[in-house]
This record gives sequence, structure tokens and C-alpha cells, in this order.
Amino acid sequence: MTLSLTVLDASTAQVRPLEGMGFKAMSDAELLQVQRAAGAIRRAADAILAGSSAEIDERSTIEAGRFARKEGFGNAIQMVAQTVGISPGEAGRLVDAGRALAPDPEALPSQEPGVVAPPRYPHVAAGIAAGTLSIEQSSIITKTLQTLRGDTAELEQKLVEAAGRMSLRELKLTAHRAWAKGSTEELEQREREAFRDRTLSFTEGERGITVMTARLDPLSAAPIKAMIEAQVRAELRTRRTQQDEGVPADMIDKRTVAQIRVDALVMIARHCMSCDQPGSGPKTTVVVRVDQDQLESKLGVGTCDELQMPISASTLRRMAVDAQILPMVMGGGSLPVDYGRALRLHTPYQRLALIERDGGCAFCHVPPSYCDTHHIQWWARDGGRTDLSNGVILCVSCHHRIHDDGWEVEIKDDLVWFLPPAGIGRERKPILGGLAALDLDRTPVSA
Repeated sequence: MTLSLTVLDASTAQVRPLEGMGFKAMSDAELLQVQRAAGAIRRAADAILAGSSAEIDERSTIEAGRFARKEGFGNAIQMVAQTVGISPGEAGRLVDAGRALAPDPEALPSQEPGVVAPPRYPHVAAGIAAGTLSIEQSSIITKTLQTLRGDTAELEQKLVEAAGRMSLRELKLTAHRAWAKGSTEELEQREREAFRDRTLSFTEGERGITVMTARLDPLSAAPIKAMIEAQVRAELRTRRTQQDEGVPADMIDKRTVAQIRVDALVMIARHCMSCDQPGSGPKTTVVVRVDQDQLESKLGVGTCDELQMPISASTLRRMAVDAQILPMVMGGGSLPVDYGRALRLHTPYQRLALIERDGGCAFCHVPPSYCDTHHIQWWARDGGRTDLSNGVILCVSCHHRIHDDGWEVEIKDDLVWFLPPAGIGRERKPILGGLAALDLDRTPVSA
């Protein structure tokens, strides 16, 4: 890699006219311009840091002369961390990103003098060098690719392109799903290890506090999380209803979400201690999803509504044996799903069908347990129908964002599209939502 200041200079030039101006004196457009330029400057600087950090790491080997040791550091990571003023973890990511920029010695095993090998991850390297890919994004992508067998060039290109439109959380989720599809045997092995290593312990500390620590495999975690999060959702819905109805603030439950979870767990334990009494809290169902062909095969990948990361088809089959777990097999028979104006709320079957399309919140992709089914055309205000074509899965935060900030929602060809409100520096270009937005094989063009 060669040192280039082109991107850094170009990004700095964009805000040079604003130098010396106070942030409070800036207009909305100027403030947004500064923010975007600063992000580009940071990515450009990170590209320089990545290249130099990888070179420091290479020169710090025994064979190359232990550069870091000569400068008084234990290793290259310590040297990068201290000279840049970052944590060792961040320094390690810089070194890894720099390696993506460096020529791959295995690419040209019999290279001729003067011939420079291409980088191991050319799309990642191009994104870092151009200042369009952050160190955090490149780290997610390269770590995913390093764990896969075979040719990963196409997946690399798709992940780099996806990074430009996804948040870090969405990119991480998408990358893990891509890994799971290409590593079904490794996924099953991980799940077997997680089941073997599952733990639950109690430690009594000061002030009478008991600390409960658990590590759960997917099979164990799903029903527990489903029950507890359903209790949380029911409580928060009750709280919102009370606020809308004008109930005095001192009469509304003020427990935090974490406290509601504790109380839900206590409720479950008390119910089990006296099973002749009916339990309290909402009725809960765990839903697992898998393609028909993958369900029938020995290897495959599916999903569970309570868990964001994919799980193996063999684990899904074991879960589906439980009567309290509902298997949704894609490609099977359908159920009636459209009810027009006859019902105000979407039915459980409609909710399942919408989750099949949206995955969770169609906007921010949090799990279904945090979401409700909402009418796109409001039931009361717009006369909206309680049909699938008028339903979307949204969390509370995104639901308020849609209604309060001027966003619009459309369903076209069974795809969810979000139309942004008019605003400073924003094009009103539809944004793909739902599970389709995380599909690497789909190009998120406008609706």
C-alpha cells in the first residue's frame, strides 16, 4: 500500500470554508455537511493508520528485526495502541484492516520480480483505500470471510456493497447469516458445544444482592427469552395505554425493562412451585422457521423469532418436538390471512405471516418479541383494512418515527418500502425494509 492523501484532502476541502465557525452558528445544512465530511476524514485517516499499522506489525516479527521491541514495546499491537491513543482491541482491528490492503503473498506463488500481488480481499481493500469502508465494517467482513472455505470473492463484494447501506449491527447480522449458510457443519458443532457448556450459577454478594449468571444454548434460551420478553412487551403496552388515557403519572408502573424481566422470572418460578394455580402473564409461543428442503436434509439453517442469529436445522427439529413451539415450514399450506374491516387487530396467524416477511421490525430489524403489528393505513383515521397488504411489523421506536417524522410505508410485490420525509440533504428515495433488506442476493433499488 502507498500513502495517499487524496481522499483526506478532498474531504477536508469540503468544510474548509466553514473553518472557525461555531457549531451553534451553523445552519442545519452546514452542520450536516461538517458531520459527513468528518466521517469521510476519519475513514481516510483510518486507511492511513491501517496501512502503517500493518507495516509496523510486519516489521515487528523476529525475522524482520522486532521493530516494536526496539522502540520499547512488547509487541506491535501495544505500539500502535499507545502511539495512536486507542485500545489494544482497536489497534488489532487496524492491523487486520491493513493486512487486507497488503498484497497477498499466496496470490502469486511464483511471482516474477516487479509483479505486485493483489490484496487478499480486494473489495475490502478498495473500500478502505477510498474512504468508503470503516475499520469496524472491514473487520466484520474479513473475519467472516476468514472462517469460510472455498472462493469468497462474490460474498466479499456483496458484503462490501451492503456495508454502504447497513448499520454496523445489520452488517454483523447479515455477515453471520452468510457464514451460517456456508458453514452448516460448523454451526451445528458450535451449538453442540454451547449445549455442553450451558451454565447457570448464583453468587451472593454485598447488600443481599444475588447475582445470577447464565450461558445458554439456543435450545435453552428460546423459551426463556420468549416468555420474559412477552411479559415486558405486555407491560410496556399497558403503560402506553395508561399514558394515552391520561392516567396520573404516579399511578403508572415505573419499573425499568430490566426490573420487569426479573419480576417475570420470579413469576415463572412461583407458578412452578404451585402448579395448581393458573399462571399470570401473556400466553407465549416460540416460533421457529426453516425451509422444507432444509428441514428434510441433514444440514440446513433456520431461524427462531426469539434469537437473531441463525441456528441449524437439526436444532430446529429438536425444538419443534415441544408442543409449545410452533414450526413454520416455508413451502407448506397457508392459512386465511385477510380480514378486511371485521377485526381491529391483526390475528396471530397474520402476525406470523408478517414476521415471515419482515423478520422483526421492518425498519431497524430488532427481534419480533420487541415489536407489534401495525396498520400502514390507520384503522381508525384512514379506514385501513386488517389485511397483510396493510400490515407491517414495527418496534415502538420505529412506529413513532414513522408517524411523528413524516415517513411513509408502502408494500409492493410483498416487499416493504420506507419513503423518507423531505429534509436537509436527503433524497426521497425509497428504502427497502424487512428481511429483504438483509438479503445479499437482492439489490435494494428503489421501489
